[in-house]
Amino acid sequence: NILINDLTDKCLGDLSTYLSHDEYNYLIITLVVNDPNILSTRILNPDRDSGWRNVQRSIEWNNQINERQTYKNEFILDTTYQTKEETMIEIFKIYEKFRLNK
Repeated sequence: NILINDLTDKCLGDLSTYLSHDEYNYLIITLVVNDPNILSTRILNPDRDSGWRNVQRSIEWNNQINERQTYKNEFILDTTYQTKEETMIEIFKIYEKFRLNK
């Protein structure tokens, strides 16, 4: 199963707790952008379809993710200098490595 969403840290923590039993095999990939200028440009891009436009909150959110401990089976992927296509390739690489190690 694959779940793609913009879960808050509380939801990720809850998800990790619910899936902590050995019968669940899961991977969390959290995307971040570590350059505030690039993040701002992406968020304010008029072609972006999510509707989220709060640059300051996004910067804070990225900082919080980078400062906290990762959750079980979580990988944080810095997409600052990646295209969407490059990000997908990296996600597939992370998934494949995870799959082979389980």
